[in-house]
Amino acid sequence: MISRQWFVNHALDNVELFVNRALSVDDKYVRIANRDPEFFAELQKDFESFKPEDLEGYESEVIELEDILFGEYERAVDALLDYQEVVVRAALNEINSIIEYELKLLASFALSEQSGKPLAKCWINDRKKACKEINKIYGVEIENFFGYSQVERVRKIINAYKHDDGYSNEDYEPFFVSYFKQKKYELNPNEISEYVDAAKKFLTALPGKKPSLGIDTAKRIKKNNFGSKS
Repeated sequence: MISRQWFVNHALDNVELFVNRALSVDDKYVRIANRDPEFFAELQKDFESFKPEDLEGYESEVIELEDILFGEYERAVDALLDYQEVVVRAALNEINSIIEYELKLLASFALSEQSGKPLAKCWINDRKKACKEINKIYGVEIENFFGYSQVERVRKIINAYKHDDGYSNEDYEPFFVSYFKQKKYELNPNEISEYVDAAKKFLTALPGKKPSLGIDTAKRIKKNNFGSKS
């Protein structure tokens, strides 16, 4: 029998693995951004092999090698920064999804057991409501659990990027502060490990039974007609 907690920890570990692998890639963009001498030597060789007729039709001033090198460097850095943001957003979204599903699952199972009604009729599809139900049924305040502030920050970051390009009224990374009253959340890949660790500890501290995977759970879900429209 595989415990639900093992599955959750495994899923969270995979998020961290994804980020580490995604950001350890070594390609031409990385080499250019790191000012790889071999790449720039090749670029210089190509530049020196240009003939005047190769540049016919270009209405521009004399093209300097330094301009080309700096242009390549700028493009590479911009591409890597954009790529890094995509990776971090994907990781944070996955962490948030895992936490949200676990809260809904725990609250729904607890409500089903307490009321004696099928799980399908007790399913709670709202995170805030699920948290209130857990507090009510188990007499706790999950807002005081270790890791709660970090998982809440993940939720706020994801919602901010989902609905408002990352802007928030809270005090986080300034972004065009002189033009906007709002500030923008920072997407920092170095914080992923902290969020993963906080999510594990928060979910482990939750009260009640942790539904197991495997045949046992499949029978229980089938018996409760989980997923039915009725």
